[in-house]
Amino acid sequence: MTNKNGHVYCDSCGNYLGDLPLMLHDEHGHPTRSMVYCPLCGNVLSYDDVPVAKESDIDEWFTFCWKIYPRKSSRVSARKAFAYKLPKDYEGAHQKAQRIYRTIAKQVQIWTERDQSEEFIPYMSSWLNANFETVQKKTKRRKTK
Repeated sequence: MTNKNGHVYCDSCGNYLGDLPLMLHDEHGHPTRSMVYCPLCGNVLSYDDVPVAKESDIDEWFTFCWKIYPRKSSRVSARKAFAYKLPKDYEGAHQKAQRIYRTIAKQVQIWTERDQSEEFIPYMSSWLNANFETVQKKTKRRKTK
């Protein structure tokens, strides 16, 4: 079984088997989490080979992001939103956490250039839920007459 950013493929034939977490069944249709049956080639694959992101990993990644986010309110809600955005597999979750960190850094730079006060910076949970991957554009302030 090959794991590519949360997508699972058969090692034998390359057939796409689904996203993590998979609803897995054995060749008889019984639910299981220990094996995956590839309907295309008949290969039985081990599910246990896919490392899953642990809560301690998510906590560590969240802490890095929280340190640079300027508005320090509602940490628990922010942690939940952060964890919700991550896929279940370790590799995919780590990559997404890094992307969130880089996006926060870009966004903080824009807020700093705008001299934006903290009251106009969204809570981290709101920012994550609103589509964190879209960094606000740099906008020029209008000149008042």
